[in-house]
Amino acid sequence: MYALLQILAALALMIFLLNRRIHISYAVLAATAVLFVLSGFVPAHLGEALYSTAVSFTTWNMVLTLYLVMCLEYLLRTSGILKNFTLAAGNLFRDNRIILAVMPAFLGFLPSLGGAIFSAPMVEEAAQPYKLSPEKKTAINYWFRHVWEFCNPILPSLLLASSFTMIPIGEIVSHQFIMSFAAIFIGAVLMLRGKDYELAETDAEVPASDNKKEQIMAVVLAIGPILLNVFFVTVCNMNTTVSMLLIVALLALLLRYTPKQWIAMFRDSLNLPIITSILAILFFQGMLYATGTIDGLITFFQSSGIPALAVVCLTAFFMGLLTGLPQGFAAIAFPLILPMLGPGSLDALALTYICGLTGVMLSPAHLCLIVTVEYFHSTMFGSLKPAAIAQFLLLAFCFAWMMIF
Repeated sequence: MYALLQILAALALMIFLLNRRIHISYAVLAATAVLFVLSGFVPAHLGEALYSTAVSFTTWNMVLTLYLVMCLEYLLRTSGILKNFTLAAGNLFRDNRIILAVMPAFLGFLPSLGGAIFSAPMVEEAAQPYKLSPEKKTAINYWFRHVWEFCNPILPSLLLASSFTMIPIGEIVSHQFIMSFAAIFIGAVLMLRGKDYELAETDAEVPASDNKKEQIMAVVLAIGPILLNVFFVTVCNMNTTVSMLLIVALLALLLRYTPKQWIAMFRDSLNLPIITSILAILFFQGMLYATGTIDGLITFFQSSGIPALAVVCLTAFFMGLLTGLPQGFAAIAFPLILPMLGPGSLDALALTYICGLTGVMLSPAHLCLIVTVEYFHSTMFGSLKPAAIAQFLLLAFCFAWMMIF
């Protein structure tokens, strides 16, 4: 019980500070301090959390990868590639709202932490004809980035689910595919309609070039680096930092960058608020494990007398909320399914998965949310509100679907 109170106190402070527009880095550090104090003010816990954050390969791989993604965004933006791509895509689809959804959804196939930073500049460019608030653009990028979470077989969370429950991943994907379609439909209805679009639809738009060769080149230059990254990471099993470094270097050489332009790119691409936010989140997660808070929460749920399925679903939800990582809840909740619920049930797995993902999507610690908020300079809760409404509608749909079918 005390572990639950610790977590609720830390989250309450984080939410209060974020609502007062305190930067996410400071809000997370304050929540970490509360967790540290309520856990007994043990210096060893602080040292362990600091050490695990500072020396972790994951920490610096993530930081360097995101920095190089920002370098790629700089190249695409300053060279005019993004603008030309959006014009070409607009000529193809005849409606920029399709691009707003397609680009985050397409890039969502790539399982990378904080990967929403890939699609944010494309959403920004596609939103130019409309009068969308920073919060609306953030919500669109955030939501459609995650519509394939239920059925993308290369996601770590699904691989963990299959491994722990011994259910073939093909069965899991086919069982949960309907949830991705529901997510796309709900997002389109809630986020791609309304006065924000109607007010600006009469605005003059820059026509796309009729030159097919130019249009194809614009698409290749914009999408090519992304597809190449997917190939390097998934097929060649290359480290994400190395992959992004190669892609940035190749594109800069293709654009014939001078030494002065290289220096400007490395300097202007450094977004310290994003970097510090990531480090603060990883430190918070380190403190959760160092203080034993996560173990205490699981023990509380298991001894609470709550039905076994509810225990597993609640564990998944809270782990998703705390870590902001799909693989975070998967690694903790799915090992409980077999001992508590017996040999795998696809419905039990799907309910656990959607509850965990609900926690992840509502988490202020979700890296995709953080980097998108920073990119669009939006408010955390103004951005999270539409995504939260959509997520609860999706959760209701999933529960109804399981009951009916």
